[in-house]
Amino acid sequence: TVRWPSGLRRQTKVLAVQSGPKGRGFESHSHHCPFVPSSLTPSRIVMSIPYSAGLPIEVYESIIDAVYDDRTSYKTFSSSRKDLRNCCLVCRAWRPRSQMRLFYAIELPDASALYALVDLLDAMPSLSAYVRILHLIGRSHHDPRSVVALFPTLLMPKLPRLYSLSIIRLVEQNDKGTAKIKIAAGTRTFPYLPIHPRFPSLFAPYSGSVRQLYLNSVSFPSYDDFVGVLFAFRNLVDLRCSTVQWSVLGHIPRYLTRKESGRAFLPCLQILKLLGLGSQGTKRLLSALGPSLLYLDVDEPHLDCPTNVRAIEGADGLDLSSFTNLRILTLWILPTFREHSTFTDFAATTLSLASLAGPRTLRFRPRQPSAFTRAEYIDLLGDIGRMTEEILGAAGYGSSRAATGVTRHIRVVVMIPDSAEWRGWWTVHATASFPNLHR
Repeated sequence: TVRWPSGLRRQTKVLAVQSGPKGRGFESHSHHCPFVPSSLTPSRIVMSIPYSAGLPIEVYESIIDAVYDDRTSYKTFSSSRKDLRNCCLVCRAWRPRSQMRLFYAIELPDASALYALVDLLDAMPSLSAYVRILHLIGRSHHDPRSVVALFPTLLMPKLPRLYSLSIIRLVEQNDKGTAKIKIAAGTRTFPYLPIHPRFPSLFAPYSGSVRQLYLNSVSFPSYDDFVGVLFAFRNLVDLRCSTVQWSVLGHIPRYLTRKESGRAFLPCLQILKLLGLGSQGTKRLLSALGPSLLYLDVDEPHLDCPTNVRAIEGADGLDLSSFTNLRILTLWILPTFREHSTFTDFAATTLSLASLAGPRTLRFRPRQPSAFTRAEYIDLLGDIGRMTEEILGAAGYGSSRAATGVTRHIRVVVMIPDSAEWRGWWTVHATASFPNLHR
C-alpha cells in the first residue's frame, strides 16, 4: 500500500502497484505519468487516473486528433507538428495516436530530409503505415540531388498507404509576374527536373494507393515525361497541375492512346485542375479522358508557357463532349483575357458545355486577383456576361429552350475572392453583368 498526502487522495480513483510476482499484478513502468506529480510517483506505480475526470483514452485521442486534422491549413502545419511531438512525449498511452497524426502528413524540402526519413522508417517500420500525405516542397527540385528524382526508389516502396502526393517548387514572382528562382552561389541547377526517360516506370509498382497528385511550378524534360508520370498513377481521382512546363512538346505521347499504352488513361479521374499548361498541353490531356470527370478547372485564355502567347494551331476552344457526367466547369480568368482570348475560342468551350444534357454549372473566377482592381474586373465581367448570354441564347437557352425538347440547364456562378464587407457591392455589379441570366 502506498500512502498519499490527504490533498491528493481525493483526486485518485485507482492506484495499481505490483505487490507480488510478475503476472499477479500490474507491470511497472518507468515513464512519467501526466496525472501524477513526478516527485510523488513511486517506482512501482503504473498509472493514476484523475477521479474528477475519469475520461477514457478515446477522449484524449480525440484531443490529439484535433491538434492536426484534414482541415488544418498549411500555415499552421509546422506549429501543429510541434504540438504533436510534445504529445508523443506525454506518456506511453498517448504515443501511438500522436505518432499516427504526426506522420500522417510529411514534408520533405530536400534530399537530406529524405535520407533522414528513410533511416527512421528502416529503424521503425511500423511508422510507414501512418504516412498518407507526402509534400515535396522546396527550392532545389531542379538540382542534381533533387528529392523528386530520389524518392521513387528510396521512399515509395516504404509507403504502402500513401494517398496524396504534392510536388511543389517554391518560386518567387518578379515585377512582371513571371517566376524568379533564388539560387545560392555555386549551386548548379537544371531548367527541368533531373530525371531519366524511365523515371515514370519507377512509380508503377507502388502507386496503386495514390488518389491525389498536385504539381506546381515544376518543369519536365518533355511533355512525354510529364504524361508518363500521370499515367503511372493509374487510380488517380484528383489531379491538379499549376504552371507545369516542359522543354520539348513533341508528338502525342503513347500514354494518351489506349491502343499503344494497353489501358485507359486515368480512368478513375473525377477532379481535374489545369492552370498554366498552355493550349496544346491542356487539349491533349482532355482528349484522353473519359466520362468519369466531374469537376474541371482551366484558365482562359490558355497561354502556352513560357512565351505567354496563344498557340495558333487548334485555337478552337475545348472539346467537352466526352465528359457526359461533368457537373462544374470553372474558368479562371487571366488579366490578359481581352488581349489573347477570342470570341470564337470562348464560344467553342461554352457551346461544348451547353451541348451536354442535364444541369451544369459554369463558374468564373479571377486567376490573379491582385492584378485587377474591382472596377477593372467588373468591366471585364460585363464583356464576359455579354458573350455568355449571346452564346447560350444561340444554343437554345432562354426563351427558346422549351422548343428544343432537351432538358438542359446551366447555372452561372461568379466567384470573387474578396472580404465579406464587399459582398453586397459585388452582388449588385456581378448580377448586372448577366442581366438576362439573373431573374
